[in-house]
Amino acid sequence: MAVKQGPAGCSRGGCADEGKLAVSMFGGLSVTIDAAPVTGLTHRKADHLLAYLVLEGGRRVHCSTLAATFWPATESMDSLHHGFGALRHALGNHGPRVKIAGGVAAFDLNGAHSDVTAFDAAIAASTPDSLKVAVALYSGPLLRGWQERWVTAHRERRRKQYIDAVRTLAATARAAEDFASAADWSRRLTAAAPGDEQAWALLMETLVLAGERTAAIDAFELCRTQLGSRYGISPPEAMVQMERSIRVGSPSGAGVRSGAPPATAAQAASAGGAVPAGAAVYIHRPQDDRLAEAMRRHESIILIRGPRHSGKSSLLARGMADARAHCSRAVHLDIATLTEAEVAGMEELCAALAGRLSMALDLDEDPRELWRSHLGPGANLERYVTRRVLSADDAPLALALDGADRLLGMPYSDEFFSLLRVWHEKRAFEPDRPWDRLTVVLVCATEPHLYISDLNRSPFNVGARVEMTDFTAAEVAELAERIGLAGLDEAEMQECWTALGGHPYLTARAFSDMAAHHLGWPEYTRMVRSDFGPFSDLLQSLRQSIEADPELTEAVACLKRDGACSERGFFRLRSAGVLAGETRSNARWRCGLYAERLSPIGTG
Repeated sequence: MAVKQGPAGCSRGGCADEGKLAVSMFGGLSVTIDAAPVTGLTHRKADHLLAYLVLEGGRRVHCSTLAATFWPATESMDSLHHGFGALRHALGNHGPRVKIAGGVAAFDLNGAHSDVTAFDAAIAASTPDSLKVAVALYSGPLLRGWQERWVTAHRERRRKQYIDAVRTLAATARAAEDFASAADWSRRLTAAAPGDEQAWALLMETLVLAGERTAAIDAFELCRTQLGSRYGISPPEAMVQMERSIRVGSPSGAGVRSGAPPATAAQAASAGGAVPAGAAVYIHRPQDDRLAEAMRRHESIILIRGPRHSGKSSLLARGMADARAHCSRAVHLDIATLTEAEVAGMEELCAALAGRLSMALDLDEDPRELWRSHLGPGANLERYVTRRVLSADDAPLALALDGADRLLGMPYSDEFFSLLRVWHEKRAFEPDRPWDRLTVVLVCATEPHLYISDLNRSPFNVGARVEMTDFTAAEVAELAERIGLAGLDEAEMQECWTALGGHPYLTARAFSDMAAHHLGWPEYTRMVRSDFGPFSDLLQSLRQSIEADPELTEAVACLKRDGACSERGFFRLRSAGVLAGETRSNARWRCGLYAERLSPIGTG
């Protein structure tokens, strides 16, 4: 394209007769002036310089950084200036948008259109209308085909933001009972994230709500095919049960809210584990606000602590989604998924964590390339985090270590957790390094003080703390309404409270089962007290764990005798979700069902 050389500078409103500049990067790089393609951008890496500067959104970049990025072998400033010359020439009248002064460079986007800039603004606004704009702008992976590391980091961030936006729109439509739209958004979600099992479950549930049971079954079959062909795995058992429930179906009956759609069968099948982000049955609690606030403050360490089955995973899922929505990166590492070899020692653990971070952030290099033999494992992990994970052009990172309990009591436990404490303290002592862009979220049920020998080196008593609790009576009533139970009277709600005590998992499972099978509380409570009832597996597992441990068996026996038990036994049973109370002196059974079914342990 023939272009005229532009004037020496542009006003804030743009240059006269320069034409409208548009830079599009979703799906691939496209640069146009008044809809006519700009040519010559491949000369001297002009296209890459343009993309890099536009992705910076007008922010200044050191020329030395650009030279090292695009000409790493020589870091040649001459090559950089030739590249800038080629870029200015290709842009013609828009060439003066390339600003260089004082060893820094920037690209003036005033009056120009950038699909990525518009996408970022729409994501940041985070309203239903703005998220629809963002989704429409995302026409494919950012700079498709480009494999440079600085590109892949931006690409993955926008991909995740797109997925989260679609997920939010699906949840919003579902909450508004616009089930047809919710189903359409859910289909987009599975297309964008075919390996996300929760996305497929959400699609199936939404299709049932929309009255499309056959489409829900088709979605399950497509999920089975996708997971098998792409990843060599099968759908989780909860989805298999959901599909069976959808096939069986049932007519509406007593106990289900008038006019409520028959989606509760799917909800029953998926009860337990993390509730999918945006699910209509999720109960917002004060802990959600505390976690979101801590995430937005970029706290160094956030501890989510609570007994088993108290909603930690569901809370964490929303906290991570909130972090992504506010332009942070969020990585969830479940310590339970690490192999025995990966947790065998400090060296193995640090290498495993670096590897998982690299995979989650789509970083190309092997973390071990930065490992140095004269450094210890903690120092090597720190070196990798500061040099690659928290590099200058990356967004803040929220790193969640879910199930951190598994590492407590390991021979290297003090060494690993003191490393996290040191990172926290380096925010004050090393302000020139990127520690203020790292938030470590520790999720555990165990009382850390039982295992940490030096509390001054513990990460569990600094930063922000979110304590999980059981549902209040009001939250139980809200859950019943959301699941579709309108037939429970005040007396039945009180009986439910006495038996389940606001236990989030037991309550959600009970209400989902009741709605799915159209049972009232009297019928359901008879099932619960049966040896083969809906909670028999959980109760049997708890019983076996307690009976196999003399300390826990003795704690239960002491609780029956005089209402008190050993401090260690109390904290261990509280972490397991069996007991409640602040101290061993006020220990109590967490719910009536546990008191009835577990108190006979040790008898005779």
